[in-house]
Amino acid sequence: MKRLFGILLLAPALAAASPGDDKFLSAREAFRNGERVRLAKSLAALQGHELQPWVEYWQLRLKIEDGQRDGIAAFLEREAGS
Repeated sequence: MKRLFGILLLAPALAAASPGDDKFLSAREAFRNGERVRLAKSLAALQGHELQPWVEYWQLRLKIEDGQRDGIAAFLEREAGS
């Protein structure tokens, strides 16, 4: 009974998932694993998706960890007020 209740609670969330959500989750995993190439491919696949700025942010985070600062100002300007 508990299991059925849990499935019923998740059904609306699963139905509302947009087509790019799996690509976003793949991007998140790539970021967590430091897979820069996979992250870049995910970003290309998410062009126009509402969560695209998150993937861009993750790319910047990896660059900053490598000591690179290019692209930060442009990102902050593009996402001002978000």
